[in-house]
Amino acid sequence: MCQIIEEITQDNDLEDQTLFKITLTRACGRVFAPVNVPATKFFNGSWIHEFYGIKLWVATGNTIKEHLRSCIELYSKLDGDVPNRHVYRYTGWKKINTHWHYLTGESLFLIKIFVRVSPPKNRQKRRDDYMLRSPDTPGIFVFQD
Repeated sequence: MCQIIEEITQDNDLEDQTLFKITLTRACGRVFAPVNVPATKFFNGSWIHEFYGIKLWVATGNTIKEHLRSCIELYSKLDGDVPNRHVYRYTGWKKINTHWHYLTGESLFLIKIFVRVSPPKNRQKRRDDYMLRSPDTPGIFVFQD
């Protein structure tokens, strides 16, 4: 039995890479550790021996690989959609949807992190016009990997 248990999108600020976290249990009951398979390798069938080596046997032929891929996808969706997660692999500012977020080494931090302290009075915005919100301010969320 082979199942996709999570779809992971990794964002390195240049490009996104999609990975599928796959679990595998052989007919004899042996359970293999979950592996993260790049979507490109999953769709072309080249991942099986790379991640599981000679422990698995798949018949030869592209049609077999296509049927295997299709079965894994369908089996994975029996209980509903596969959960997905977005992982940011860098630090700094990132605009997600309509809000700016600050990404740290440990988590995605603080939606609407800065609040305006005083409105500009016919002058350019200055750093002093803003202050950092405290973490307990409503509207701030922390997303952890």
